[in-house]
Amino acid sequence: MKIVKRLFLALLILIILLAGSAFALPYLFKDKLTALAKEEINKNVQAKVDFNGVGLSLIRSFPNFSLALEDYSVTGINEFEGIPLATGKSIGFTLDLMSVISSTRPVEVKSVTLEEPNIHVVILKDGRANYDIALPAEETTTDTTAETDYSNVLIQLQEYSISNGSLIYDDRSLDVYADARNINHRGSGDLTIDVYDLDTYTEVGSLSVEQSGITYLKNAQATLSAIFNIEQSISKYNLKDNELAINDLRLTADGFVQLVDDDIDMELVFKSPQNDFKSLLSMVPNAYIEGYEDVKADGKFTLSGEVKGTYNGDREEYPGFRIESSITGGNVQYPGLPLGIRNINSQVEVNSPGSDFDDLT
Repeated sequence: MKIVKRLFLALLILIILLAGSAFALPYLFKDKLTALAKEEINKNVQAKVDFNGVGLSLIRSFPNFSLALEDYSVTGINEFEGIPLATGKSIGFTLDLMSVISSTRPVEVKSVTLEEPNIHVVILKDGRANYDIALPAEETTTDTTAETDYSNVLIQLQEYSISNGSLIYDDRSLDVYADARNINHRGSGDLTIDVYDLDTYTEVGSLSVEQSGITYLKNAQATLSAIFNIEQSISKYNLKDNELAINDLRLTADGFVQLVDDDIDMELVFKSPQNDFKSLLSMVPNAYIEGYEDVKADGKFTLSGEVKGTYNGDREEYPGFRIESSITGGNVQYPGLPLGIRNINSQVEVNSPGSDFDDLT
């Protein structure tokens, strides 16, 4: 009986010690992680990076360690002075606990979570972009001492996510403005190996796109479910199972995109698996509104195309593309209106063999 009591007492003490450690460890290493976060970020960017607090937890992701930068901001300098590139409620990291404790191992990052991020991309007419904030390699602070080596960060991502984000894309060189709100995204895969599948899902609650004063999308809803096969050593991104939905229109694609030096090589084909004219109607700005489901529309619709070649903005080199679309016997009748539109028929084919748009037909 005494042995049982002693074992029980020892077990109770062990549980208390473990629980105490779970609460104490985050605070023991808070200063180290706070200093590491600020140092690693600020020494490698041309921007003003700030955050109001650091959240630490061992309970939330045990046996890993959680670190969150709260109320963060990244603000431009020089020609982008005062323009926020990124702000957000928090950006959280799941870290390998032993790598945090060790003084001889880099801190391993296993997952990243962005909560309510707001991204504002600005590209000037001369092509300079506010997101180009990484210091050139020769300007980054380098120290070969062992102490500096210990502070390195090792990216070992298994998953990442974005919750309730927003994005403004203001490209003044192309006169394109896009506004995406209520963005939710998640991705998972073994990002630590050279070739892996990245399984992603994205939804956008409101998407608006304008170019040169023409509105192409207004408050559209979008989702993308896609699996990418990624070959990291050659920077090649292959499309596998995927479906893009914009309002009621659905598209699938196949092919790849590859980064080669300053070039972007691509070979993509896409099509709409639907044959429903009403799905095309949903793309018309102000058409996909409350009551859209009561709109009477019928007819056949097809859409397919391909993009093949190399993009290089400096050389003004663009890939060739082909788009084919048709409408047959389209009819539409909005509720409450006395007349509808009937017998809509069209056949459109656009072909551009390469960079010279004078050859576009």
